[in-house]
Amino acid sequence: MNTNEKIAVEQHLLKVCGFHRASREYKLIQLLFNNDELDFISTNRDDALELRKELWFLKFECPMQWNKVILTDDAIVKYYENVMGLITESKEPQKSFYDIKRGL
Repeated sequence: MNTNEKIAVEQHLLKVCGFHRASREYKLIQLLFNNDELDFISTNRDDALELRKELWFLKFECPMQWNKVILTDDAIVKYYENVMGLITESKEPQKSFYDIKRGL
């Protein structure tokens, strides 16, 4: 996953959710993508859990620990590929079996 994919997913979620720019939910999504987590100390626990449910409904699966909602690369890549229908850039090119066997 690269930064462009993360930005594209964030923009897509903000557009699909339909929240107003001044709404609490809109700012929570931005906070989630900026900090890669929503901890229950800086945000209201109920608001963070409600946002997680709404994102889950949109097929964006962000995991949760006991004290925070976490943004993972896996969730971004799955959403980017499965929901948005785009292909992620691979980090290193795939080698064929022949190249691996020859040691290339």
